[in-house]
Amino acid sequence: MTAVRCRRGFTYTTTTPGLARLKSTSSCSRNSRIPLLEPLVLQYFRVMRCSWQTYRPMPFCSGARGKPDLRNRCELDILLQRDKSSTRPAPSNHTALGNENKPYRLELSNLLSADLTAGRRIVYGRRKTIQFPRRNTMESTKSEPHRVLELFSGIGGMRMALEQAGKEFEIVSAIDVNPIANEVYKHNFGAKTVRNGNILSLTAEKVTKLKVDTILMSPPCQPFTRNGKFNDINDRRSDPFLHICELLDKMPLVKFILMENVKGFENSQACEMYKARLREAGFHYQQYILSPHQFGVPNTRHRYYCIAKRNGADFKWKSEEIITTPQAGYGAKQTLVGTIVDTQQDALESDGLKSATLLKHLPLMDVCTPESTNSMCFTKAYTHYAEGTGSVYCPLSRQEFDKTYALAMGAEEDEDRKLALLRELRVRYFTPKEVARLMSFPEHFSFPETVTNKQRYRVLGNSINVFVVSVLLHEL
Repeated sequence: MTAVRCRRGFTYTTTTPGLARLKSTSSCSRNSRIPLLEPLVLQYFRVMRCSWQTYRPMPFCSGARGKPDLRNRCELDILLQRDKSSTRPAPSNHTALGNENKPYRLELSNLLSADLTAGRRIVYGRRKTIQFPRRNTMESTKSEPHRVLELFSGIGGMRMALEQAGKEFEIVSAIDVNPIANEVYKHNFGAKTVRNGNILSLTAEKVTKLKVDTILMSPPCQPFTRNGKFNDINDRRSDPFLHICELLDKMPLVKFILMENVKGFENSQACEMYKARLREAGFHYQQYILSPHQFGVPNTRHRYYCIAKRNGADFKWKSEEIITTPQAGYGAKQTLVGTIVDTQQDALESDGLKSATLLKHLPLMDVCTPESTNSMCFTKAYTHYAEGTGSVYCPLSRQEFDKTYALAMGAEEDEDRKLALLRELRVRYFTPKEVARLMSFPEHFSFPETVTNKQRYRVLGNSINVFVVSVLLHEL
């Protein structure tokens, strides 16, 4: 049995079956006394002849100076039976009582009649009015926003993926050790949540105190790449990720984890350790290796993803093996490279390849034209190294490019003519803004003016493809 003291001394008393009484107590003022109403409060309101729905108003608990105290609010259920003598037709749909805009004549346990208007007030005997909340009471059943912890947050790719997925969320904290990435994050989302910190200092108690239920992370990939010599768990750069693994069974409020890393991580010792810790902590998981070009985005960027959910929560996209192809319905119309480039940038020589690069490295570079449907993976070394770090762009058609390039390659003995022909191609690097578009960052994403182009390429190379992650976040 639950009793809630209401303003003017009235007390709602709920009983096990859902019945409740509104009693006048000795503290009531003379003009606020009303007869005993039994039963006034119950679980259901009839909105159609054969269908019932729950209407849960919020009683006014007494606070300072007789004002409602919403801190101690309590939801009680009300039964309001339609007066059979009323000629007003029943509602035509299953709209909750709080949504009705017309008054209905109601009978309360044969004791008192009342008018209900818009689900907001009940008038007793023309004198006593109890005001109910104006908001649609059915909204109280809406799920709370996900409380998200971003680890290795970078420039905010995971956050933008949540936005693209249309999820309700609150970033309670975003942590990264890279000050440049944190500056970009602050520039786009403000400084409230992001902080420069070492994840090794994070404790399970801190995570629980923040009431985190979702963790998104993209740990450093260098320990699992050729350039990192595949040192795996022996690489000190993997220590923060291993630290998170040790915390998994100590964070009972966490229900969903998405982790992204480089393709090849799935064969590492770190991956096996991570999956073992997930199982021990009561999670089951699904693994993916996907690339944006599979979704119509003109860029190749194969990445390993692992989504973990608490045991009992189902996956929409489930397989015993690593999923390597998109599920039907998640693809998009093929986008051409020419639609994401800035045409006015083609006239600028500052982004063009230098003469030495044209002569020595162009034959080894991946050149995109406006009609191209794909581009290479962009790494943090883009523009620093010519080969294997990302594609370059030529504003000419593929046919024009091939024709001019063939003439240049045929002028081997005349280096000046060869160089002149190669310059006619107007081959240039993609700008940071264009790389961000190829990685599905929204158009409003930008960099602070203090961040150099070299720094922009580096933080983009360490980031994620926003669209692919947004698709996976439909599992949330």
